[in-house]
This record gives sequence, structure tokens and C-alpha cells, in this order.
Amino acid sequence: MKLRLIFTLTMMSFCLLSQGQNVDVIYEDDAAKTAFIEANFQGGFNGYTKYFQEKLRFPAKSFEAQVEGLLLFNFTINKAKGRATVQFLTLLDKDIEKQVRSVVQSSLPLWNIKDNNAHKFYQPIVYSMLPLYTDKLQGDIPELPLDLPAKFLQPFILVKSDRNAEKVAMASLSKVDVNDPKKTFYFGLQEAYDRFKKKGDKLSASRILTQIIRYNPLDKDYLIDRIKLEVARGTNRYQVYDSDLLTDFVDSKENRYKGRIKESSKSDQSKRKAAAQKTLIADYYEGGMEGFTYDFLRKLNYPEASRAQGTQGVALLKFSIPKEGVANATLLTKLDPEIDQMIMDAAEFTNSWERRETTYNQYIAFFFSVGDSFVSVFTDQIDTYKQLTQNKEDLMGMMFQGSSEPMAFSFKKEIAATEQLDLYNQYLNDKATYEKLAAKGKAKKIFPALTKLIRFNPFDKALIEERIRIAKAAKNESFVEMDKALLDALNEMQ
Repeated sequence: MKLRLIFTLTMMSFCLLSQGQNVDVIYEDDAAKTAFIEANFQGGFNGYTKYFQEKLRFPAKSFEAQVEGLLLFNFTINKAKGRATVQFLTLLDKDIEKQVRSVVQSSLPLWNIKDNNAHKFYQPIVYSMLPLYTDKLQGDIPELPLDLPAKFLQPFILVKSDRNAEKVAMASLSKVDVNDPKKTFYFGLQEAYDRFKKKGDKLSASRILTQIIRYNPLDKDYLIDRIKLEVARGTNRYQVYDSDLLTDFVDSKENRYKGRIKESSKSDQSKRKAAAQKTLIADYYEGGMEGFTYDFLRKLNYPEASRAQGTQGVALLKFSIPKEGVANATLLTKLDPEIDQMIMDAAEFTNSWERRETTYNQYIAFFFSVGDSFVSVFTDQIDTYKQLTQNKEDLMGMMFQGSSEPMAFSFKKEIAATEQLDLYNQYLNDKATYEKLAAKGKAKKIFPALTKLIRFNPFDKALIEERIRIAKAAKNESFVEMDKALLDALNEMQ
């Protein structure tokens, strides 16, 4: 009987961080597929499955980041040449790929192949945070394909967490109706993807779609959608994976993506390498922008208390990534305790930066407005905002508008045209007030007026330098230290 794999996920998987981990193997007997392994692997077919069972573990960083889904890959063994190579057809994360590649390479001495040929094997591996697998592994849900292409070996290799009663009430989870869209994580992802796609929020749509494809990597429409989203966003995290998968399994007859996508991918990589002065988060965070969004951006919102009291303005965050050691986050501006604490709490879990030979920095600006965003009109009218479109650093921006979901953007690309003219006019009034006070030399009144301006325009070095001067005279060391760090950041970005 052909077994079906149930991959039941609930929203509880976001909060589960059980430390126990083990590996199971799900057997499906197929004589035609196992005969070669039986004859040519040390210990036969059982030895093959036992080898993967003993060697595969959730990489610590992958487990902590709650990376899960179906990994599809093939590996080629050429015993005569002492060579083992791996091609991944889906991407979970680089730590999982590194471990799988190592496990396959280490298997080379266990193969007893006598000929000089290269032999290719297709293997599925399921990584699961929650051990919600029934004993008979039967059911009808969409999270994983019920029937993988015939070339994939059975068994599935299952890498999952232990059943930790202290963390998860298994009895209660077993009652979850996996076919109820209100209760399954997968259906929730589908609904979120459709919502972001309709809104035109390409970043959020791409992030959600990547999570969907992790569980269901053989849906042709989803794969094509992700290729199109990456092309539209100018990113290249999954294009080669998806085009290879389309060609190999899903779209073998009429695949119009393979050659073009691979060539554009190479071209995009060359362009990024040529632009050495640009350090993009998508290039320097493990898992690309999707990984960064999962680790950091999804933890941010517009705190209700901050909205209620009308907190608006710009929070500028600096990530400093050393050659080795822990990345450090510094808040260069402050808005209110709720927003400041939220950003720093989220930053604590963001340390999957790729290392370089020297320390480098990444900056993110968060724009909070109770009504429409003020970014567009400020960029059109204020020189220091305009300069951000020309800076050597591609400053990432996040807009928080009332209760709406946050939107990511880049100053180097077209910014959404929503405008908050009231805030712009208020900024002009505040600037006129500040200039009158400065002309009269009233330092005590200048400082709060200056701070109001910097709250919405922390990119104006002249304003920052003036506040440093006044703060030094008043012996306000906390402002002096913060503004010096802000000034250093502006000099680096420009």
C-alpha cells in the first residue's frame, strides 16, 4: 500500500522551541527503487536508511529559527572517481544544505559500486518542528504532495523534534482537524499570500510564498509566482532552484523559464558583485530577505499604546556585524519606550549575518505615522531625504501607518505615493519656529524645537551637529553620545 505523508502544522509551531531532536525513517517498499541500494550500499537498503537516520540532525540554528518543510535533492555517486555531488531542488536554509552535503559526502566509503559510472539518486527529507504524524501516515491534506515524482526514492527521511510533553500537549494537538482552514497553518499562509498579492505588497507576498513552497514545493503556479516576484523585486534567492524544479518535474514539456532564468540569475549576481559599495541585507543575511523578515521584521508592529498617544517619527537602527562574534544592534534615534523596546527586543534574535573580513554595518529606518506615510512628500520636498536616493548605502525603510500592516521599501526605488501633508506642513512650521529661536540665541528653547525636527528628519547632519553643540554646553552627555553615533552613521551612508 502506498503511504501518504501527513504534515500537519498549527500556529503553535511558531512558539515551539523544544530542544530534544531525533530522526525517524518512514519506509515504503519499492523493489525497483531499492534493489540497487540493496546490492551496492554497505548493509543494504536498511543500512542506507539507518545511515541517514543516524547522521541527520536538525542544525542548531535551523532548529532555533524553526525552519521546516520538504527538502528535495539529488546526489550523484561515482565510486571510481571518489566523487559525491549534491544538487538541491528546494531550499530550506544553508545550514541544512551544508549538513546534507556533508552526510552524502561521508557516505562515499559505504558504497560498493563496482563500475565506473556516476549514479544519481533522488531523496526527499522532511524537517518538522511538531511531531504530528499518525502511526499509519494516511490522510488528505495539502501541506505536502501526496505523490512525489516516481524518480524520488522512498523512504522519506523524517527529521523532527522529540515529543516533549512539557512544551506541547500532544493529546490536545491530536484533536486538531487538519482539514479545517481556520486551524491549519498552511491554509492561513495561503490566505495571507492571496491578501498580500492583491495589495501589491511584493516583499510580504514573497515571504509568505516561500513558507508555502517549503511545505508544498511541487505546485507549478506557486513556483512560477515566486520566480516572477523575485524578478520584479530584483532578488535572486530561489530562481535557480525553482527553474530546475519546474524543468525536472513539474513543467518538463513547456518550460519557458529554465534558460532565461538561469542567465538572468548569473547576470544579477554579476551586477551585485560589481556594485561593491552596496551592502544589501538580501545579500548579507543568511536566507536572504525572506530569512531576515522571518527573524526580525515579522516581530515588529505599531504598538497600540504608541498609536494612541500619537507617537510619530523616524527610528533609525544600526546593525554592526563583526568578523566574528555576535552582531550588535544600536538604536540611533528614539521615539517612545514601547517602540524603542520592541525594535531592540526583535533585534536580539537577528544574528544570522554572513561574515566578512572586516566589520560592516547595515541600517534600517522605521517610519511611524498615525495616518498616511510622510515618506513620499518628505523625499520630494526635503533635500536630506532626497539625498537618501543617491547614498552609497541602500537604506532599507519600513513604513508603519496606523493599524495597517508594515510595508518595506528602498529609497533607491519608487516609493509608494501616499502622502501625509499635515505632517509635512507641521515640520515646516516647526522649522520656522526653530530658526526664529536660533536667531535669538535662546538655547533652552532651541533644544526641544530642534528635537522635534530631528524626530522626523534624523538625516539632516546640520541639525544633528547643532544638537550636539547645545547638548555639550548643557552637559547632556546622553544626547551627545547618541548624536555622535548618528552622525557617524550618516557619514557612512553618504
